[in-house]
Amino acid sequence: MIGFAHSRQMTRPTPIILTLATDQDRRAIYAIRHAVYGTELRQHPENAEGLLRDALDDVNSYVVAKDGDVIVGFVAVTPPNPHGYSLDKYFDRAATGLLFDRGLYEIRLLTVVGRHRHTALAALLMYAAFRYVEAQGATTIAAIGRLELLDLYERVGLMRRGLRARSGAVCYELMSADVATIRAPHWDAILRRLERTVDWRLEGVSYRTPTCFHGGAAWERLGDQFDRLDDRETVIT
Repeated sequence: MIGFAHSRQMTRPTPIILTLATDQDRRAIYAIRHAVYGTELRQHPENAEGLLRDALDDVNSYVVAKDGDVIVGFVAVTPPNPHGYSLDKYFDRAATGLLFDRGLYEIRLLTVVGRHRHTALAALLMYAAFRYVEAQGATTIAAIGRLELLDLYERVGLMRRGLRARSGAVCYELMSADVATIRAPHWDAILRRLERTVDWRLEGVSYRTPTCFHGGAAWERLGDQFDRLDDRETVIT
């Protein structure tokens, strides 16, 4: 019995770490991008260096998933910037119906490697990216999703915009969502199931949206000098 218990303890999976990529992580990310989008999907030509990056990497952030020290997934976040977005390579802005303002963030390059491809990791990475851009002040999210993954994108709150484009052997569809919709109730079951196996290390980004405030918030409404008591009937302390 001791041996059996010891065996179960040794095989219990370690938590997946979700964090922002460091400069050291980026070379591993570029190598994975080359393997997936160059060699596997033939979206880009392979190169002798075995690394794939583009101009947006100068402004992108990456949310990464790590199993120990090994990157097993990532998603890129492009903020508003003078270089534009990856969707600009495929679509005329006027045709997208999107408002290209300071609140538009693009989520791209959702990538999961190896045995983690058939898990909930892709959805978890999308959720982490949503929460990250929300913390940055985003109001709208854009993404170009591979056709075979559109169901996943739709399940996490993105909507099709009716525009498609091809890059190499891959076909994409433009999608978007209002940031407010990412707080949908369908996330609750996923988060409850995964929270014990996730080590959330996105600094300044909460894993869940608080559903109620501590009672001290009442003082902000009523005032600590009891000078706004006309509001007392509408406040739960």
